Amino acid sequence: MFDLFDLHCDTLYECYKNGYNLRNDKLAVSIQNLQNFEKHCQIFAIWINDNLKNPYALYMQILNDAIYNFQSNAKDIVMCKTKSEVKDTLEQNKSVAFLSVEGGALIENEPARVEQIHSDGVKIITLTWNKGNGLAGGAKSYGKLTKLGNDVIRRMNRLNMAVDLSHLNSKSFYSCITHADNVLATHSDCSAVNKHKRNLTDEQLKLIKAKNGIVGICFYPEFLGDGDVYDKVYSNVSHMLDLGLENCLSIGSDFDGATMSPKLKNPADIEQLYEFLWDKGIDSLTLKKLFFNNAYKFYDKLLTNT
Repeated sequence: MFDLFDLHCDTLYECYKNGYNLRNDKLAVSIQNLQNFEKHCQIFAIWINDNLKNPYALYMQILNDAIYNFQSNAKDIVMCKTKSEVKDTLEQNKSVAFLSVEGGALIENEPARVEQIHSDGVKIITLTWNKGNGLAGGAKSYGKLTKLGNDVIRRMNRLNMAVDLSHLNSKSFYSCITHADNVLATHSDCSAVNKHKRNLTDEQLKLIKAKNGIVGICFYPEFLGDGDVYDKVYSNVSHMLDLGLENCLSIGSDFDGATMSPKLKNPADIEQLYEFLWDKGIDSLTLKKLFFNNAYKFYDKLLTNT
């Protein structure tokens, strides 16, 4: 058994859309698939598409469904907001659930919603999805960081929240990383390994390192590129190590948000990936950083004590 901290899954939207409980075996991130970890932390994203009508209302519906889902499975998983809650949950051998928002469209024209979202337990906001919104430009758009987006980042800084740089186009990426105090890319791969507009260039990776951020390697085959999925994950890990990003390495699976390889379709398959990387020569200290320690250290600084 080993530890896992996964920066990104879309399980809550699947639960809301389909009426699933976290025990449903159609989910990748199900209670059953989280049993083989010594310590386990999962960031559950609340996904909001860029061009929705009434996006905040959808956010509240998914949030309330998530709270009910966590409460009904409290003997196995607990939604945590503070350091003390995390400590207690891990000591009880339960999974820790954190919340993020994937898609800042829910802000609409009310930046004060950042404070409300923070009080709900959200510590990370991915500013856009792919097309962009009133805050910034997504990977499939040409928009830039807006005045509203700047205001949102300032508010996030005051609340010690983190700006997720995944999904941004390059123009918005460079503006956001300049203004944000805490940055990460929850689920992105290396452009040098597979040139995809959702992946990060070496320059971008180094800027994240310079701000003490982390990068979650995503398991989506389209981002990883053609070839064996374990080999492609290894290529991303190896490339980031070559760039000196040992303390930035993390996992951002994107489970329940994309069609995955049959070899790496849910958390239960990650043990084989761990063993594969070990066999490829990645040492145990680096593997611990990749699968848990780097993400835990980063997220811990976003939490209050009580």
